[in-house]
Amino acid sequence: MNKNLHGLFTSQFALLLLACTLCTQAKAQTNKSFNDTKEACATVLGRERAGERFGHIVNCGADILSVHPIAPAAKSIVPGSGIGFGVTSKVDILKQALPNFDTTLTTNARLSLTRFWTADSSVLFSRKPTDGSNYGWNMKPYISRLELPHMDFYGLGGQTALSNLVSFNERETVGGFTGECPIKFGTANPITQATDFHSALLLGGTVEFRSPRIGSVAVDHRRSIEQLFTEQTSPGILRGPDNFSHIAGSIGYRYPLLDPKGTYQLSGEAFHDFDHLGRYSFRRFEARIRQNVFRTEWFGALDLGARMSTSVATSGRRIPFYYQETLGGSNIRGEDTLRGYQDYRFRAPNVLLFQTDYAYAIPHTPLSALLFYDAGSAELRRRDLGRLRQSAGFGFALRTGNRILARLYVAFGSGHGTHTFADFNSLAMQ
Repeated sequence: MNKNLHGLFTSQFALLLLACTLCTQAKAQTNKSFNDTKEACATVLGRERAGERFGHIVNCGADILSVHPIAPAAKSIVPGSGIGFGVTSKVDILKQALPNFDTTLTTNARLSLTRFWTADSSVLFSRKPTDGSNYGWNMKPYISRLELPHMDFYGLGGQTALSNLVSFNERETVGGFTGECPIKFGTANPITQATDFHSALLLGGTVEFRSPRIGSVAVDHRRSIEQLFTEQTSPGILRGPDNFSHIAGSIGYRYPLLDPKGTYQLSGEAFHDFDHLGRYSFRRFEARIRQNVFRTEWFGALDLGARMSTSVATSGRRIPFYYQETLGGSNIRGEDTLRGYQDYRFRAPNVLLFQTDYAYAIPHTPLSALLFYDAGSAELRRRDLGRLRQSAGFGFALRTGNRILARLYVAFGSGHGTHTFADFNSLAMQ
């Protein structure tokens, strides 16, 4: 059979199988979820002050995006993509076959007006804890496809010029599994004899196959990447498709266990390139810290964070530019970096970042006022990481309960005016 026809048949069969699974699981969950949503949205018509009514409208919208098993989705695909619209499904499966596990099948598909799109599917196996901690080990196999028709690139290192801005397109298929096992710490309650868990050591691992492809594209009168950069200055341009194995391990600590005020993590990764005799194989090591200083109803919340990442390639090998970490705006995972700069403004194998975030929940509204300060660097050499760039700013967050739906920031510090951006990375309630 022709490979294209075989691939088309396989994908259609998988979609049909997924549809059948959803239909057999959907009825009871849909009725309960729909009734809960209808009840939440009915409060919009209540007689409250304007701020509280606005809060009910936000909660209603969030509940609509949370209807199980199938709901609309509105969420950024990557920074710069705009909002991707689509559907998300979340279905509990295998209840009788695996009674000791909570097993959830999640499938998402979104497309933005700028032709960015993503699709993914995963099954989360969570072991039901028997020690009363409500936190057990878990494992998740997954597969995803990401299409990015145009991405920004300024060159590698922390001294690149704005005039170097070019574009490239990227597409990647990823499949594998990830898991986490908690080692919990607690003290025995002298009255109930139950254990009160206060913290946990988290052991995590990931094994996956990645197939990225980089291509040329000219957009908005910008040059394509190969018109300004070469393989020597930006390893991995126009070399795809490539195939990588990716193995990662991590050890972390968090306290308290369920609503952590402090999280600390060390991780190591190994990327092996199959297609070029290991030419693009490399390793990455990373340390992350996030610490809450205070969190009160009257004075808001103050959090401190730090991250350091360094990538290493042995002699004769290069680190592909598209797998190097970025600073500026948000990175490709949607994490805040130097918010006073454009997304992906600096890209390098070595990254250092410090952050301070303050949030105050405005009473009787679903809004929070935000203040932040960032300092970081992205450099080709680790010894240059002391060249810190800084940015600061303010903004507002739209929330429902403890969930952030969207944020609007105004940031300063780049030397090129203000950077205003909206973050819709949390609109899909999954």
